[in-house]
Amino acid sequence: LEKKQKYYGEKIKKFAVTLQYYSPKAYTYFREQFNNALPTFLQFGLRAGTKLTKRHLHYIKSNEKMNVRLAAQTLSKSVADALEFLKTEESYFEDVDATVEFITYMNNAFDILNSRSKFSNKPYNKPISFDTVIIYKDFTNKFIQYVEGLEFIEFKNDQPIVIKVLKSSRKTGFHGLILGLKNAIHLYEFIVAKNYMTYLLTYKLSQDHIETTFSAIRSRGGHNNNPTCRQFEATYKRI
Repeated sequence: LEKKQKYYGEKIKKFAVTLQYYSPKAYTYFREQFNNALPTFLQFGLRAGTKLTKRHLHYIKSNEKMNVRLAAQTLSKSVADALEFLKTEESYFEDVDATVEFITYMNNAFDILNSRSKFSNKPYNKPISFDTVIIYKDFTNKFIQYVEGLEFIEFKNDQPIVIKVLKSSRKTGFHGLILGLKNAIHLYEFIVAKNYMTYLLTYKLSQDHIETTFSAIRSRGGHNNNPTCRQFEATYKRI
């Protein structure tokens, strides 16, 4: 016999959306017990237009907290647009404005620091050049002001305490984005002053290239993380 699909009212749906903020453990239990509340694409293996999958929702269980690609896809323009659309269609998404603003700032910061093509059609994914440097400087100033205003609540001795993100133990990633944006603009101004280049593709500055090189070296040795000098020399000659 087929199980009857349960109906969840607006109040319980809205509670489910906000539960993770108040108690991640309770949210995990809630999610496991009420599978029917999950989106259809998660139940039947369909791919959402936002590119979000189970890996994005269960990144902690799958030990992918350091996966930058999952973070970038979660904090992307497509997710922000989806939330904006749901705000007009579903009442329990009526308070998503702050989330959309956060995602938009992060998405634009990622785009500026990940420009790969001179001809990108994304407004913040173009190289730093004479045409974009003023726009990126203005965004960087707004981004810094926005991050400086971010706060979260911690509980100590069952008492809520409001802490600025930049003064908390979670500050590293935010400081990294701020320094990355500032340094990219300063580097562009330096190379232009020296007449080395007319534009800067920021992806060239990422550590992906050295990580790819190390991965190729490891794969040559059967994913050996500790090759001998002779093995490394032989592998390096073949790359």
